[in-house]
Amino acid sequence: MQYTEDELRAQLSDAEDLPFGPARTSAVEQIVAQADAGGLDEFALEARIELINAYHEGNEPAKEFSVFGWCLAYWDAHPDSVGPWEAEMLRWQYKWVVNSLTRFPTISLDQTAAALADMKERYIRGGHSLQAVHSRWHSFARHVGDRATAEEQFRLWQAAPRDENSDCAGCDP
Repeated sequence: MQYTEDELRAQLSDAEDLPFGPARTSAVEQIVAQADAGGLDEFALEARIELINAYHEGNEPAKEFSVFGWCLAYWDAHPDSVGPWEAEMLRWQYKWVVNSLTRFPTISLDQTAAALADMKERYIRGGHSLQAVHSRWHSFARHVGDRATAEEQFRLWQAAPRDENSDCAGCDP
């Protein structure tokens, strides 16, 4: 059975009321599949953003990567179709994704550095502060034992202005 976009939106709203965990994740995965089957690409982006949230909050970070990659590819191919809310969510989720990359030995350090460079470029293009980017570069440099880069990124992180992409003032310390 093919659902309309309105029906899928209602299902997504219902899924967002579920607690994070397997039921919510499964419901959103099914909604994404239906959106794809119906060729509802713009809605599929919104649903995937919620799916990334479900994976993140449901402690399934490995599943975030391919879904997030799809979202970035869609954003690049259809920049005018990505609204302010979607762009903000993707910038925020980029922080989650790059934090998770170092948890998986199958993801090379070069791939993680490339993701950080892409994150930085997207923040620059959008005219955003690099505060959140420097925070993630600092964590990555510490992870690989590059003390000089970690110290420099920490300095840049502290000097950069806070914006809507910054972690809360209580989380940063």
